Amino acid sequence: MREDKSLLTIMHISGLFAGFLVPLILWATQRDKIVGMEAHGKAAVNFQLSILLYIFISFFFFFFFTIVFFPLAFLMFFIYPCIFILAFIFPIISAVNVSNGKEPSYPMTIRFII
Repeated sequence: MREDKSLLTIMHISGLFAGFLVPLILWATQRDKIVGMEAHGKAAVNFQLSILLYIFISFFFFFFFTIVFFPLAFLMFFIYPCIFILAFIFPIISAVNVSNGKEPSYPMTIRFII
């Protein structure tokens, strides 16, 4: 096994552009070859899947509130930007943590892959 912080950093940053696919592919192909890929890959994929789930749930609530109780539909205009800001900021923070030798930390993550 070799140490490659640049590939770990790329894996976290790739979540910004490709969702969970690129981190999933990198984790699946490199987890036995790169030191730390197991933990970083799981964290990145779990975070991206969690964000995807949060977006789907918020779309459901938006349509539900729009049809059933319209005055609460405006709350979604505050929730969407929050989700997208978190989806943009936390991969960058984790990439910086990787370059500093720290463990990944994604808050509000559901652990799909244990």
